[in-house]
Amino acid sequence: MPTKKNVYFYIYIAYFFTGLIVIFALIMGLVQFPHMSKIILAQANNTYELIGKEITADIRDIYEPVKNQTEILAQIHPIPGNDLNERLRHTAYLAKAIDKLASATSAYVGYANGDFFLLRQFAKSNGSKDVFHAPPETAWIVQSTSHEHGKLVEHLVYLNGKLQEISRMEIGLRNFDPRQRNWYISAMRHPAQSNVSEPYYFFTTGQIGVTYSQKIVNENAVVGIDIEMPTIQDIVRNHGITPSTSIALTDQQGQLLAWKNGQISSYKPQISVRKDGSSGMPLLAEQDAPVLNQIRKNIASVPAGPAQTKSSSIDIQGATWSTYHTRLHIPGGQDLSILIASPHAELLADILDMRKKNIAIFVFLLLLEIGVTIYFSRLASQPLNQLSEDAKKLPISIFIAK
Repeated sequence: MPTKKNVYFYIYIAYFFTGLIVIFALIMGLVQFPHMSKIILAQANNTYELIGKEITADIRDIYEPVKNQTEILAQIHPIPGNDLNERLRHTAYLAKAIDKLASATSAYVGYANGDFFLLRQFAKSNGSKDVFHAPPETAWIVQSTSHEHGKLVEHLVYLNGKLQEISRMEIGLRNFDPRQRNWYISAMRHPAQSNVSEPYYFFTTGQIGVTYSQKIVNENAVVGIDIEMPTIQDIVRNHGITPSTSIALTDQQGQLLAWKNGQISSYKPQISVRKDGSSGMPLLAEQDAPVLNQIRKNIASVPAGPAQTKSSSIDIQGATWSTYHTRLHIPGGQDLSILIASPHAELLADILDMRKKNIAIFVFLLLLEIGVTIYFSRLASQPLNQLSEDAKKLPISIFIAK
């Protein structure tokens, strides 16, 4: 017959208190981690909204002043005159307009007879240094197409900071007719309002940008102001939450105006020819951006309504992402969309790291607690064990009732 193995009383006490501590730790972990996760994700959504508002404000700060300045210039003829010399006397009007607009690089007037007068701020334009061999003191450059003695001629005029002429040169005709440009055509079609173009390559510098234009009141001429796209790209590039956060600025057709794709090198806007033969900015659908494209699909599946902002979580390629979408109204143009996405793994990286550290600390303390509990349980059970041993030594007859 097998002998019954005795278990010391202090072992029961140690098991009891150790079990209580483990149960308490598990309950705290199960309650605390989801709660902390919700707090982190809520903070991420708040950060998304903040970034969305900041980008919206920054984009509006680019577009709105240019639109307003275009409307002001359209109320007066900023560059009157019939030839280059007459028009040069009025460059101060355009210079003031460009100088106080941080996002504007050039302003110009296209005339109904095909003449063209443009004033460019040399330091602002990204492509100017590669195109123009300007004298050292150049601050402004005039590009002029005008009729002189019945002949169409083009000039470059270099001006210093005080709008004083440094030098001028006649250049060969570039086959540039402002009347054939979209900014001129749209302004003539809608003369009562300022119009913003879709992104296109600027004729001289090759930079991509947009143009605000409007027909000049009581004149057969159009005034325009250019904004270069790198200015908009810089705004998107300067925002982010986690290393893999992706932010995109698109128009209603899904054209990608600006894009920050995590830690990948910055997106450079460029116009390309698509499969259907049309040309335009790259489409978001053609990029390796599955999360942002899923956001666009989700937006398209929801009927249009007053809500322009939405936060949600989606699962893509085995990972969960927090996403944000808001619409941005462009004065005089179509609405744009701001799309933001960040992986949960990065959003919760701090709390996951904290949980690992807490588990390590808990295991260490648990082992320490087991040893301490066994030690004190043994001390506490010694009197009972001694009493049990003493009782065993007593004659059994003492416990038999007489």
